[in-house]
Amino acid sequence: MIRNRIIFTCIIGLLIAFTRFGAFAADTGSIQGEAVDAVSRDGLSGAHVTLDHTPYGAVVGNDGTYRIDGVPEGAYKITISRIGYHTESKQVTVIGKKMVAIDFYLVRSVIQSEGIVVTARGRTTRLKDVPGSIGVVRGRHIREEVPMSLADAAAQVPGISKASDMPWGSRINIRGLSKEQVVFLIDGNRVSTATEVAAQFGLVATQDIDRMEILKGPISVLYGTGSIGGVVNAITRKGKFLSESDWDIAFESSYESTAKGVGAYGRIGLNRSNFYFLATQSYRDYDNYKAGDGVEISNSQFEDRQTSISLGYRLRSQHKIEAKYQLLKAIDVGIPGAGGVFKDQDQVRYPETRREMFELGWTFFPSFEVWEKSEVHFFHQPIERRAEINRGEAKKIMPQADHDGTGARWQNQLATESHRFVVGAEWWQKELTGERIKQIQGNTIVDKALPDALYRPIGIFAEDEFQLSDPIALNFGARIDWIHTENDVMYKTYTPPSDVIIWDEREDHDTSWSLQTGLLYRVFPEIEVNFLIARAFRSPSLEERYNYIDLGSLVKLGDPELDPEESWFFETGVRFENEKFHATAQAFLNNTRNLVIEKQVMFEDREALQKTNAGAARLYGGELEAAYRLTPYIMVSSDMSYIRGRDTEKDENLPSISPLTGSFRMRYGIDKGFWTEASLSITADQNDVALDEATTDGSQIIEIRAGYKGFALTNIRHSLTLGVKNLTDSQYKNHLTRSRGFELYEPGRSFYLAWSMEM
Repeated sequence: MIRNRIIFTCIIGLLIAFTRFGAFAADTGSIQGEAVDAVSRDGLSGAHVTLDHTPYGAVVGNDGTYRIDGVPEGAYKITISRIGYHTESKQVTVIGKKMVAIDFYLVRSVIQSEGIVVTARGRTTRLKDVPGSIGVVRGRHIREEVPMSLADAAAQVPGISKASDMPWGSRINIRGLSKEQVVFLIDGNRVSTATEVAAQFGLVATQDIDRMEILKGPISVLYGTGSIGGVVNAITRKGKFLSESDWDIAFESSYESTAKGVGAYGRIGLNRSNFYFLATQSYRDYDNYKAGDGVEISNSQFEDRQTSISLGYRLRSQHKIEAKYQLLKAIDVGIPGAGGVFKDQDQVRYPETRREMFELGWTFFPSFEVWEKSEVHFFHQPIERRAEINRGEAKKIMPQADHDGTGARWQNQLATESHRFVVGAEWWQKELTGERIKQIQGNTIVDKALPDALYRPIGIFAEDEFQLSDPIALNFGARIDWIHTENDVMYKTYTPPSDVIIWDEREDHDTSWSLQTGLLYRVFPEIEVNFLIARAFRSPSLEERYNYIDLGSLVKLGDPELDPEESWFFETGVRFENEKFHATAQAFLNNTRNLVIEKQVMFEDREALQKTNAGAARLYGGELEAAYRLTPYIMVSSDMSYIRGRDTEKDENLPSISPLTGSFRMRYGIDKGFWTEASLSITADQNDVALDEATTDGSQIIEIRAGYKGFALTNIRHSLTLGVKNLTDSQYKNHLTRSRGFELYEPGRSFYLAWSMEM
C-alpha cells in the first residue's frame, strides 16, 4: 500500500508540473462543423473527427455537430471516420483565435469495418491500416445478440472460439491458444487472476462494453508477457468531450428464454466541452439453461451486477484528466459438469466473486512539433475469488484468494515528417494471498493452494510507423521486460499447524524481450497485401510456479524453476475492396517452445501432474472473410476459419484446437428503422485430436433476429430487438469444452428480446 501511495503522489506531482508548463501555449484556433449522411442528411453521432498526425480530435454529438478547440496555427489534414461509411479527408488551415467551418457528407460503404478505428497499437488508427489481424466487436452488436458471456460475443470474430467451462465465465480462445497465453484487459488494465477454472472473462458487464478489440497474436509489443496468443481489450463506456452540452440518459432491458435470464442496464451522464460525467449500473440474473430437446444443465445459474462511474476534465486545451471506478459482483455462479481436478459428483460454484477497479489517467498535449501526446495512467484492480466445492453433506472445500493488480504506464506519441512513434514504460504487479478451508466430517483443515506471492514485470517499449513510399507502409516495435517474482514459505497445513514445507521462500528474476515488424503494400487501388513477423514471450504465472492443488482426486503441482515460453509468429494476407465487394484472406504460423505442460510425477507416494518446460508446438491456419452489398439495404457476408496444432517434439496433435468453422449471414436494413438478419453457423467434426482426447461431432446452428432502431415517442428514442438462437433446437457440444473434460451440451433454442430507450 505504501508503494502505491508513492506512485500516486508522483503522478499527481507530474500533473501539477505539466499543467503549469501548459500555460505557455501559443495562440490557438478552432474547427467546427456538421457530419451527416450524404443521402438522408441524418446526423452521424459517434463519428471520429481527427487532425492527421496530431492529438487533436472530437466525437460528433447527437445533434450531428463537432468542434475541435485549442488547435495551433497551421495547415492540417482533417479526417472523419464512422463505421459503415467511407472515410473522408479535407485540407484545413487554422488561424489563431479564429473559427474554421468544415462540414462532412459521408457516403455509405459495403465494408462494415470501414471507418473502425482502434487503439490497440498505442494510437488511434484505422483498422485497415494495421498489419496483422485485429477483430472488433461493437457494443451495438453485443446488445443486439444478448450473449450470456463475453466469449459468446467474441466468438463471432473469425479465429476466435469459446470454451464453456460455465456460461458466466466462458474462456476466449484465439487461434488455438487461451488461458495464460492470452492477455485480458478491461479498459487497458490487465486482469490478473487464476485461470485453472475460468472466471476472468466474466468480470466485466457485457451491457457496459463500448467495444472489444481482439489482437489475433503478438502483433504489438505494447503488452509484454502473456501476449503469445493475443490480447482481448474490453473497453467500457465513459463520457465524451462534446462541443455542445449534452445529457446522456438511457435504459436497456433484455430477456432470454433458455435460462429465463433477465438483464437491465441504465446510464446517466453529462457531456460538455471541458467536462464529462457518466454513471452506469447493470444487472443480470440467469437460471440453469436448457440444452437441445429440453435437457436442463444443472448448476449453470449466475447473477451479477456492475456499477461504473467515470469523470473527465480538460484544463485549457493541453491537459486532460480522467478517472473511473468500477465494482462488479457475481453471486452464486455455477460451474456445471466436471473436469480438471474435480470429481464427477462434485458441485462447484462461486458463492461470491468481486472485482473493483480504480483508474486515473492524465493526458498532456505539448506545444512542440515532434512531441504530440503524453499519457500517464495508473490503476488498482483487486479481485476476490471465493469458491465452494461440495462433496456431500460431510465434505466441503472452500478455496479463496485475493488477486490485487496494480500498475502504471507512461506512453508518448511522437511524429516527424515521415515517422510516427509510440514509446513508453510500464510497470504492473499482482499480489496474491489466499487459503483453502476443508470441512470433513466435522473437522476443519486450513491449507493453501498457493503461497502468498508477488509477480512484478517492468518493461520499456517503442514502436515506429512510417511511410516508405506512397504504396508502402512499415512498422517496427521492440520491448524488454524485467520480471521479478517472490513467495513466502508455504506449509502443508496451517490448521492444524504443520512443519512440513511445500514451497520454500524464494525470489526469481527473468529478463525477456519481444519485437515485431509489419508491412502494408497497396499493390493496386483495390488490392492491399500485408505481412508481419513477431517474437513474443510469456513468463510463467504464479499458479504455474507454485500450484499445490490436492482435492482428493488428483494432485497438481507447480515448478518455481520454469523458463519463459517463447514464440515466433508469422502472418500474411491480402485485402480486396471496391464499392460493393470486400474480401480478406489471412494465414498465420505460430511456433512456440519451452511450452509449459504437465507431466506425471510421484508426490507423497501418489501420482501427480507437475508443470514443466517440455513442449514445442506449431499452430497454423487462417481466416477468410467476404461481404457483398446486393442493394443499398441488403448485404450478404460469410467467413471461415481453420486451425491446426501440432506437438513438434512428439509429432502428434495438440489438444484444445477448434475445428473448421464457417458462417453465412444476410442482413437487411441500415442504422435507423427496420432491420432483420439471418445467420447459419457451421462447425465441422473435430477428429484431429490429441492422444486420449475425445472427438466431437459438428453442428449447424441457425439464428434469426429483427428489430427497429430509433423510433421516437415523446422525444425519447427507442430500439427493439426480437430473435431466436438455435432455431432447430439442436443438441450439440463444444469441442474446447470437451477437451478440458467437461461433458456439457450448449444452449438449445432460445428466444430473446431486447429493448432500449435514449434521451
